Amino acid sequence: MLAQRLRSPDEVFHQIWKSTVFYVTSVAQQPTNHYRQLLRISGFTDPPELYEGESRAIPGTSSAMSMRRSKDKGRYMVANERLPVGAILTSEEPYASVLNFDKQNNHCLHCYTRLKRVVPCPTCSGVAYCSAPCANAGQVYHQWECQFMELMIGSGMSVNAALSMRMITQSPVEYFLQLVDAIRNNDEHPHLKIYNLETHSQTREPKDFVYRTLMAILQLEIIRASGYFGACGS
Repeated sequence: MLAQRLRSPDEVFHQIWKSTVFYVTSVAQQPTNHYRQLLRISGFTDPPELYEGESRAIPGTSSAMSMRRSKDKGRYMVANERLPVGAILTSEEPYASVLNFDKQNNHCLHCYTRLKRVVPCPTCSGVAYCSAPCANAGQVYHQWECQFMELMIGSGMSVNAALSMRMITQSPVEYFLQLVDAIRNNDEHPHLKIYNLETHSQTREPKDFVYRTLMAILQLEIIRASGYFGACGS
């Protein structure tokens, strides 16, 4: 059914926006290779190694931990052994991240450090970077958001909505065309960890659905107008 529906670029990206705007409950997911590359360019290091290595059953969690379930507690974690002081039990790189709008005038858009020197965006005065490497990495996604920053802020867009948009703009459009094929063929794809998150839609109020729908439409139109889709959107 999904394979029959996702035919045009508009339908494809409407479905992707649905996954990012409605489905995001956590950003503690493995990043795309593209995002990891941006982190490396800016000098970020790998997250600390987990004590006893990573669990195969619970990504980002030490193998010294196990998950249990009970009617009273729901899901919870327990230690499989006596843990030494300072043991790192959970550690993940983010799938995506975004700087709060009210910090953009004094923090680097890409690495979020407080600005001591300013490397300006070449096409707007709303954001800045701390270094040339951060500027080069940040422009990968900011180029699609740049001319619309005032609109995004003025619309009342929340940081979570901005985060859902960043999940798109940090990767090229071809990345998501591969995602569509992965959904059709039940293949693995890094974005599916976000796409398949619990929606909690049954607990949301109608006004929440209206807000999220309007934000999804606004974001789609912003990225369409920015030229992000390229030939795919023609």
